[in-house]
Amino acid sequence: MSVSRSFARVIARSANCGPAARWISNTPALRQSTVNVMDQLDMLTGSEFDKPADAATASAPTPEASAAPEAPQTVEDPNSYTEMELRERRERMAKYWKTLGATPESAYKPANDLNHPPTSKDVTLSLLLAAQAHLGHTPALWNPLTQPYIMGIRDGIHIISLDVTLAHLRRAAAVVEGVVRNEGIILVVGTRKGQKQTVVSTAGRMGGYHVFGRWVPGTITNPEQVLGGGKLRADVENKSDEIRDFAAKQPHPRFVRPDLVIVLNPLENAILLAETKRQNIPTVGIVDTDMDPTQVTYAIPANDDSLRSVQLIAGVLARAGEQGLKLKKQDELKAGRRQYQIEGGARQERLPGRR
Repeated sequence: MSVSRSFARVIARSANCGPAARWISNTPALRQSTVNVMDQLDMLTGSEFDKPADAATASAPTPEASAAPEAPQTVEDPNSYTEMELRERRERMAKYWKTLGATPESAYKPANDLNHPPTSKDVTLSLLLAAQAHLGHTPALWNPLTQPYIMGIRDGIHIISLDVTLAHLRRAAAVVEGVVRNEGIILVVGTRKGQKQTVVSTAGRMGGYHVFGRWVPGTITNPEQVLGGGKLRADVENKSDEIRDFAAKQPHPRFVRPDLVIVLNPLENAILLAETKRQNIPTVGIVDTDMDPTQVTYAIPANDDSLRSVQLIAGVLARAGEQGLKLKKQDELKAGRRQYQIEGGARQERLPGRR
């Protein structure tokens, strides 16, 4: 009975279409078969399209009525239906089909992780799970030093414990907030394909620097030779043109040495990690199950292959940097310093009565 009911509904639904309905109405044989199908469908489903619940309970047969002999049912002629009646039946069926199925209310938007990242306190295990931060690599690529971060194996891949990930993420966010608050310089590095927007957005929120291209070896350990040959240019009307005697009037270029380096893909930037170790610069990096976590000062065990996971972690660190900037301004106000803009640059003024 269920198979015939579903088959009848499919035929009736196909008859509700505009061109198909006109073609069926013009064909006598198909018109008669369609009417018969609609009659059978009404008998199977009842008249619940328009009947209220009270009418359905009121029409329930009583024991006395069920004991009485049933009256013979008369079969109506399918050709007796007018075009108006067929049209009403089709509209009633279309109204019934609209009540079936589900409507998605919310959907994931990748831009939310960049434009509205959560704070370290707002991150939950469900967010990390939805971002696929728990997925590791196959046991063949496993690094034994990541054993404290692994919960088990499922479907041939390691599963990272999200409790450990959340704890390490909040610790790294506290480090970023403290560095920015104490006027430190942060460098964000992400050289994988698709990480450019994430790197630029993260560095912009915390007021740091970013590198999304290939890391040039020696940028930290030997900047005089690597970056010394670069020419100074001035941005005039959005044009990076060289100005005459501009470099001679400027002081000797000072190479910026970062106080903290955030690496989104530390596995491909082994040279960068070696340079930071040599210069005693702390690092924050996303460590997957195929990498040595001792190469990073503050390791965040998570999936570094998922762009959504990288965006979520980078967004949390960016929010921590924003909080550090706010606390930095509050500390300056408490210390009696304020900044105001004048021609030629920013100038600090000490408030009266403060030392």
